[in-house]
Amino acid sequence: MIDQDPTANLPLDEAFEKNGLQLRYPGFWQLEYTEEGETSSVTILTETTAFWMVSIVPGTATADEVLDAALESYQEEYDEFDVYERKMDKSNSWMTQELEVVCHDLITNVALNAIELEECSLFVLYQGEDADLDEKRSTFDVITGSLRVIPEEIGG
Repeated sequence: MIDQDPTANLPLDEAFEKNGLQLRYPGFWQLEYTEEGETSSVTILTETTAFWMVSIVPGTATADEVLDAALESYQEEYDEFDVYERKMDKSNSWMTQELEVVCHDLITNVALNAIELEECSLFVLYQGEDADLDEKRSTFDVITGSLRVIPEEIGG
């Protein structure tokens, strides 16, 4: 059995391991894995609007560069959104930035997270309708905390 964080809303009873990336997640949520060139991503879809995604960003991109690229994508896609201050979480070295996106009068909250590692960077995205993301955030935090990278397996 996989150890579970007692602060999580849901048990992380499934494990994923591929292309140098390991994580745990609630098994009744849907996991999708994609590869595009050197970049691989895992998306975990909940039963509602919220989802969690991690991408391995190959090379030496800084956390700021990864977040800038993500922010640019949102700027190209949406006309109305608010961007909040970018912060460094000193307890775990993740750079974070929150957004609120308005589309068809619905507010979607977005949390962008990036961390630099020796062999790559990781980009983690949380997204969902306002209340839905609030409800799932603690579980998404625990999924993010379960992430492990095995450098010699990246790209393999």
